[in-house]
Amino acid sequence: MAARERAEFSRNSTLLVAVSVILSGCLMGEPADDPGEALGMESELTGSVGDGPIVNASMRVLTADGTILSEFESDATAGYSIKVRANNTQYPLIIDAWSGTDLVTGLTPDFAMRGAGVQPGSRLIANINPYSTLAVELALDLDGGLTTDNIETAQAIVTSAANGGMTTLLAEGPMFTPIDGSNISEIVRATESLAEIVRRTRNWQVAFGFSTNADLVMEALGSDLVDEVIDGNGGSRSDARTAAVATVVGAQVLLESMSNELHVNGSNATTAMESAIQQVSSSSVTRDLSDLTVTAEMLDQVRTGLTAAAVVSSDPALTQLRTALAGIQQGLGSGLVKSILPADYRQTLENIMPMVAGANDSTLAAINAVARTGGSDPQVNRAPTISGTPGTLVAAGIAYRFRPTARDADGDTLTFNISNRPAWLSFNETNGVLSGTPRRADAGTYSNIIIRVSDGQATARLPAFSITVTVDAANSPPTISGTPLTSAVVGSAYTFTPTAFDADGNTLTFSVTGRPAWLNFNNSTGRLNGTPASGNVGVHDNIIISVSDGQAMRSMPAFSITVTAPVVNRTPTISGTPPSAVNVNTQYSFTPTASDPDGNPISFTVSGLPGWANFNTSTGRISGTPGDANVGNYTGIRITVSDGSASAVLGPFSIAVQASSLGSVTLSWTPPTQNDDGTPLTNLAGYRFRWGTSPGNYTNSVTVNNAGITTYVVDNLAPGTYEFVATALNSTGAESQFSNPATRTVQ
Repeated sequence: MAARERAEFSRNSTLLVAVSVILSGCLMGEPADDPGEALGMESELTGSVGDGPIVNASMRVLTADGTILSEFESDATAGYSIKVRANNTQYPLIIDAWSGTDLVTGLTPDFAMRGAGVQPGSRLIANINPYSTLAVELALDLDGGLTTDNIETAQAIVTSAANGGMTTLLAEGPMFTPIDGSNISEIVRATESLAEIVRRTRNWQVAFGFSTNADLVMEALGSDLVDEVIDGNGGSRSDARTAAVATVVGAQVLLESMSNELHVNGSNATTAMESAIQQVSSSSVTRDLSDLTVTAEMLDQVRTGLTAAAVVSSDPALTQLRTALAGIQQGLGSGLVKSILPADYRQTLENIMPMVAGANDSTLAAINAVARTGGSDPQVNRAPTISGTPGTLVAAGIAYRFRPTARDADGDTLTFNISNRPAWLSFNETNGVLSGTPRRADAGTYSNIIIRVSDGQATARLPAFSITVTVDAANSPPTISGTPLTSAVVGSAYTFTPTAFDADGNTLTFSVTGRPAWLNFNNSTGRLNGTPASGNVGVHDNIIISVSDGQAMRSMPAFSITVTAPVVNRTPTISGTPPSAVNVNTQYSFTPTASDPDGNPISFTVSGLPGWANFNTSTGRISGTPGDANVGNYTGIRITVSDGSASAVLGPFSIAVQASSLGSVTLSWTPPTQNDDGTPLTNLAGYRFRWGTSPGNYTNSVTVNNAGITTYVVDNLAPGTYEFVATALNSTGAESQFSNPATRTVQ
């Protein structure tokens, strides 16, 4: 259009862009106080993998706190061997395995498996199988979690409660016993039986609409064994339905195992198991699956499962099966077992399983009550059991350790005691561990040692045994060990005392070479201690501590101590000029500038913050929009930045919230006289004015239907900057294009 408003008002526009970049860091880990300790001792972990042997399984070794030390695969013989380095505080090491190929099923394993290396050693056996997995899951729920003692305790509980036919594997347990031709059939039968119990427990629950998987079944059963029996009443992850199904389905699986016709995934797996055994065995197999016999623990588990099945079924076939079981004794071979059992024993239990898997809560409780009492009268206390074969020979200077396996069928708390304990041995009354290191002076035979276990009412005992301590004719040199700190800070105390031992019991004396002047040394204990000063900053190397028994001397490896100046924390800085006033219904915003010269993470706090404002502790930003009720002066506002040790303050400052006053803008213009095509304008009818607070965004408008006026007042405007445009209207309703915009600021 040809109409132009006169620039009776200023056309000012100011655009302020604030860019704030926040840098944050992630602390990957605190440095070890002692690099030597962090390096630790190298151990070789080795063992077998699988229920059915598993080849090409993905495996890891992790520390107790979850740090991954190594990632690798099981080999073509379903074994592994890996060297790792860890210090004492990182044990037990956890080894897990998943994926790969199960040589019995030809499939990927149904669940992940875990095991543990419980203490440093040049070569540690750590088999990974369903038993080790249950033991790790159980140890997680014992008081103290994944400790060496808890894992050993858990393995003893698991092998007793879910024996699966193990005999020679019981002394050291299925996790720590080397697997060879003499026991590979035993481990495969037992682990495959346990895995099949897990699979069928999962399958039956899923079939009745319950959401679970094999890993969750493993977790529930492991947690359940906190009270040493699978009864749905153990740890926090135990489950009543999982326990009940596992109890009854376990009877079916173990009857198949005792008959040497274990079914895996619905098919007889005997041939597949025998083939897998031959494929992975590194030595001649001395016992085939058909040579394995029935164990007392297997009979107990089957008896309990059949009694539990009778809770939901009065099928005469079940009664016949329970009667047949009474004729099966410990030590029977699979051929005799199969001849005693009814031909339809598998189907009998298959028919009962739907009633167990779909049972209501009260029926599940009744089934689990049977499991809790082992099928006997719960009012009659059952005596605990104890087993194990203690070592009978140890050389002076060599550590001795024996831990018996004990269990109470009623879940009672057990305590241990010992008689005729040698003075050089200590005894743990909680777990029955007998341990110690004899000296030369302890040489001789210690007889009639008896370890007992009690549930508070009944007692069981191991047969009396002897321990003979032998010595060499020559002097035994002393030993010395320890991991000295290799760093020290000016003004902070440093101390290190080595561990020394002499099997002959000779008096030991210590000496040191390369000792820094700021350290003291004790010749009787080998202790180094002192506090470095600023003049001692630097590397003090080739320090060697030695011990002597008067005839022989042994030394620790040379080590260094690096003395550094203390790190002085510098105070963070904060600056900025906060706006001192804001109108009501207008946003207030201020972000200070802050940094830390040491690069430490910083955080912010505020005091005196107005109630209408918000505060960001990560950036220090104050923001908010005050209303009419917030008019006033807010004083004493302080923003503090901190690096965790030192802080700096911005302020105090004030913010005045001012009442908003409405203003007006007078628009003036010259009426147009021609159309856009240059012809005379003869039918001007009026004008339309549009305005808004954002350029090009006109949210308000007014139409003036009077072609003869040249000014118009727009009033009731809140403080702010406005942009106006105008158009001309003719009598036909046609409207021109927008005029050039004009701006005006209302104070």
